[in-house]
Amino acid sequence: MNISSILADHSKYIEPYSTIRTFHEEIGEILRKREWDSADFKIYTGLDDMTFTRLTKQPGYRFSKRVIVTICIGLELDLGTVERLLDLQGHSLAPNGIDLDYRFLIEKGYTDIEECNKLLTAFKVPKNHHLGTLSKK
Repeated sequence: MNISSILADHSKYIEPYSTIRTFHEEIGEILRKREWDSADFKIYTGLDDMTFTRLTKQPGYRFSKRVIVTICIGLELDLGTVERLLDLQGHSLAPNGIDLDYRFLIEKGYTDIEECNKLLTAFKVPKNHHLGTLSKK
C-alpha cells in the first residue's frame, strides 16, 4: 500500500465536495449575476424586505420550503437547481401532496407568483401554502 498515492487520490476525491456553497451563497450569487436589489426581489417573488434582508445579511437563517420555492420560482430556476437549493436548507420536494403542486409549477415554467397562487387555489392548496408573503392581500 502506497500511502502517498492514496492521499493524493483522496485529495482529488474530496476536492469537489470542499467547494460546496451554502444556500445563502448560491442565492446571493444568482442575485448578483442578475443585478437584483430588494425592489426587484419583491417584484418577482412577492416576498417582503425582511425576507430579502434575511437572505442577504443572515447567512444562518433557515427558510421554510414555501419561501424557498417562492424565491426559486421568482428567479425562474430549473427543477434541478431548486432541488439542490432545497437540500442545502434541509428540505426536499416529496412525491406527493403540495410538493407535487410546487413541482408542477417549476417544471412547467410558471414564474409569475400571482398566477402561481391562482393555480394553487385551483389545485385546492390551502392559502398558508401559497407563494409570496402571506400577509400580502
